[in-house]
Amino acid sequence: MTRAQLKQAAKDQLRGNWGWAICLTIFAWLVNAVIMDLNRWIWTGKDFTYTVLRFNKDNLIQGYKPAYNLSEIIVGLITGLILWGVAYTILDFVETGKMEPWYSGIFSAYSNGRLKNSLFTPTTLIIYFIAL
Repeated sequence: MTRAQLKQAAKDQLRGNWGWAICLTIFAWLVNAVIMDLNRWIWTGKDFTYTVLRFNKDNLIQGYKPAYNLSEIIVGLITGLILWGVAYTILDFVETGKMEPWYSGIFSAYSNGRLKNSLFTPTTLIIYFIAL
């Protein structure tokens, strides 16, 4: 199958389903942004917008807390699993044509017996990169 044929097949399958795909993606992004922003606010007292607009290296060093790194890893795993859920939902749609509701599709990495495999892969990658 050529690239043009693959592209046309994807367009045909998404025809009439663009709203679902866009809502799935935006909802996952929004949930991840809220989780990461809440974690940052808990540890630093500043939200993401403040950090971007008022970045100051001295304040970052003075406000450092060792447990913040651990919480960042945990939040990274949670948000990574949400993104894996989006990938699983889209792959299920491609293979079977089944559309999960977009508000529950982002959590599909936690269901259907996928949690072990979904958690194992990113955890292994994190350990690998830490070991480098």
